[in-house]
Amino acid sequence: AELLRQGELVALPTETVYGIAADARKGEKGALDYIDAHVRENLSLNLVAGALFISPTYLCQLFRREMNTTFTQYLSERKMAIACELLKVPDATIEGVAQSVGYADYFYFHRVFKKIVGQGPGSYRRQYFGK
Repeated sequence: AELLRQGELVALPTETVYGIAADARKGEKGALDYIDAHVRENLSLNLVAGALFISPTYLCQLFRREMNTTFTQYLSERKMAIACELLKVPDATIEGVAQSVGYADYFYFHRVFKKIVGQGPGSYRRQYFGK
């Protein structure tokens, strides 16, 4: 799995990924597996915890202990990593990218993108295409 930290994709250490996935395993998929499979949807802590048959409090504790981050921060970084890749597709609109990573509100997507990546999606795209 990869996260977007300070504008750069960061691969997670295997032991971290498997630690939380194995620790949270309640059925076929662990927390990270579930998030990766549904990252383009409008996910919430309660939804993921419910899908894994664990409490939201326990899931929060797992993220803090194993990932040294919050559930929300992890989810946002995963979504922005995907958004960065989608913004490299010339035909993709920024609104379409926002929707495809689970943000119905373009302005909220823009705010989260800028917070995590360090620049707005339009600036990121222009920088990538050199315009």
